[in-house]
Amino acid sequence: MPGSFIIKPLQATLLHDLDNIGHMDPYCKFTIGHHSVKSCIAKNAGLHPKWDDILKLRQKHDEKYCRVVLKDHDTISFDDYIGEVNVPLEPAMSAGKVKGWYTLFNKQRLAGEVQLEIEYDPNEK
Repeated sequence: MPGSFIIKPLQATLLHDLDNIGHMDPYCKFTIGHHSVKSCIAKNAGLHPKWDDILKLRQKHDEKYCRVVLKDHDTISFDDYIGEVNVPLEPAMSAGKVKGWYTLFNKQRLAGEVQLEIEYDPNEK
C-alpha cells in the first residue's frame, strides 16, 4: 500500500575526493519511482559530509527501492558523480523507521557509505 517516506541523510564516509582544488561539496538525490528530491549541499565537506535535511517522498505504485545518488556540486562544470545505492523500502515499511549505513558504488567500484534514517507513514498519500 503506497504511503510517504521521510528521509534524513545524516552523513557519509567517501573514499575518493573528486576535486583537484579545495574539498568536495556533496549532496544526495533520492528517487522513488519518477519522483525525486535533493538534500542541501554540504559545502567544503570533502570525504566526510553531514546533512540535517528532512525530505519527503511519496510512494505511488508499490516501488520496492529508493535510489540514492551522491554527487559533488560544481559551479563551473557538471556535477561529479560520486556513487549510488538502491535502498530497500520494505524494512522501513515493516518497522516504521530504520537507520543504517548503506554502501555506495561507482560502477562496480566501492565509493563509500552513507548513513540514512528512513521513516514510513502509510497514512499519508
